[in-house]
Amino acid sequence: MSRCAEGMADGLVVKRVHRFINQLDDVHREVIQLRFIADLPPKEISKILKLNANVVSVRITRGLEELREVPGKIHKQKAHGPTVSFFD
Repeated sequence: MSRCAEGMADGLVVKRVHRFINQLDDVHREVIQLRFIADLPPKEISKILKLNANVVSVRITRGLEELREVPGKIHKQKAHGPTVSFFD
């Protein structure tokens, strides 16, 4: 694969990861972005969010668990068509 093709493939992966992260609920999305995109340690995240470091670590763990489920949720949505809610 050429460098150009590799760069394009990398860009697509990054877009997909960001799309998956955006599917997370606000609490988990925030800590996942700070941990893995901003590359901050849990202790620093806890200072920024004014939370206990253990709470931040738990949210990161649960956010990663939720993130692992996102591709399956997206696949199901595509297979079953758009979801319609009468309350939106």
